[in-house]
Amino acid sequence: MLQRKMAGEELALEPRIEVINQFLDEEIDRLVAYAKSLNLRVLNPTEQLNKLFRETLDEVWGIDS
Repeated sequence: MLQRKMAGEELALEPRIEVINQFLDEEIDRLVAYAKSLNLRVLNPTEQLNKLFRETLDEVWGIDS
């Protein structure tokens, strides 16, 4: 469905409302620029999640991992 929308398959069904499309284009551009300006460092939570998983198994099933 996303591919069909991006391809504009439904554009022929109704006329575009230009003010809405202009707003959406500007808002998307603004949000993309904002996202690129963020300097977030996302840590890899894999080890913490593995530890939680092992602790949960041990608590529920009494399995030592």
